[in-house]
Amino acid sequence: MVGLGALQGLPMSTTHVSIGAISGTAGTDLSRIKKKTVRDFAIAWLIAPPFAAAVAAVAYLCAETRRPGNATSR
Repeated sequence: MVGLGALQGLPMSTTHVSIGAISGTAGTDLSRIKKKTVRDFAIAWLIAPPFAAAVAAVAYLCAETRRPGNATSR
């Protein structure tokens, strides 16, 4: 499914596709979905964006201080 969407140029996330597949297999019987799996997805969604932002901020600050002509690069 991800490959097909990518060939069509559609924006998609493998995580969202995986979650859709997992929940889709359960159909209307929500008891088939493990609560631990849902919890793990929720934790990942809550932790990943701030962690990625922190890594990006550190990378930016490192690159900025090493930029030629920057007063703080001495």
